[in-house]
Amino acid sequence: MAYIVGVLLLSLLMAISCKKNPTPGEPPPTGPDTTSHHFAWQIDTFGTENSVFFDVAVIDENNIWAVGEIHTAQTDTFDSLGNWVPPYNAVHWDGRHWELRRINFYLCPNGTSPTPFPIQAVYAFSENDIWFTRGASFVHWDGIRFVHDCSMNRIIGGSIQRIWGKNSENLYAVGYSGTIIHYDGQHWQEMDSGTDVDLTDIWGSPDGSIVWACGWKDLPPKTVLLKQSSGSWEVVYEDEQHLTSLRQDSLSGVLISLWTNTSDSLYLLSTTGIYTAPAHTTGVARRLWNQSLFLPGFPRRIRGRAANDLVMVGDFGMVGHYNGASWKLYEELTGRIRSRSVVFNGAGILAVGVDVASNQATIIRGIR
Repeated sequence: MAYIVGVLLLSLLMAISCKKNPTPGEPPPTGPDTTSHHFAWQIDTFGTENSVFFDVAVIDENNIWAVGEIHTAQTDTFDSLGNWVPPYNAVHWDGRHWELRRINFYLCPNGTSPTPFPIQAVYAFSENDIWFTRGASFVHWDGIRFVHDCSMNRIIGGSIQRIWGKNSENLYAVGYSGTIIHYDGQHWQEMDSGTDVDLTDIWGSPDGSIVWACGWKDLPPKTVLLKQSSGSWEVVYEDEQHLTSLRQDSLSGVLISLWTNTSDSLYLLSTTGIYTAPAHTTGVARRLWNQSLFLPGFPRRIRGRAANDLVMVGDFGMVGHYNGASWKLYEELTGRIRSRSVVFNGAGILAVGVDVASNQATIIRGIR
């Protein structure tokens, strides 16, 4: 063994000494473009016990929606007229302050009582084109009114968890028990996912030519990566054997979330780290996470602006930023926060979730 190590070291020294020197006047080689790791953090809390945010959408810096369930001292009781005061299910940022909001849903198929059920996910195309779901139905803000849509309720096999689309005529949603549905601007259609695994995230290329989904389940343990590129979904990666092991050159762990901004590749967040994979992957991937053997908390979401500007969040206050060359964890953030979703707000970051000690909903703002 000592002989082999010595030979390797000698070979390395020879390679370095024989390396061609730059031509005089030639600029030195440069590393990858990077973005700043420096963020100033602010944490806002909302509501009283049993409050939580599940998702967030940014239209612009003066128009942001965070959704979930928010209880206050004035909710969950009867008012002076004997009317029940329900909790809130959203907050809206107008550039100056956060406003508590109630977005009403109805029980499907023929409910008549408007109710602000907890909102599971939100996705915005513009200030006049925003989709909200409570898991069993949708509400669409069209710029004039909130329109409740119950038509997909009969075709979903499990609660909707996430939404993604190119526009409101090409919209997807995924959920439990392998549920995938598609909206063409007029009708919802059930799509065959090829799996019964709970799907936890969905994202696609900017042109909508490739759409990805991933998820996992406990019993029996399994994780999957799905791809849609020609109108139908295929399971490109399914694993039951490497959920607790770590691999550097192929996917491993439980796949939780994904993101892409191209049709050539994607980024995946798993319990063993963050991976980048080519669009033709059937499991081949490169592990980007180099901070530690495993993540410091259970991962929840990954989002990005570019290949050199990624953010991932999870339990125990875990927020990590990738700048194209390295990862940084922000240990100054409290370990009590479980972030459920994250998004870029311009160059800044917004992460939403819950303070598990106080059970208040939280928004972490990172300003760069």
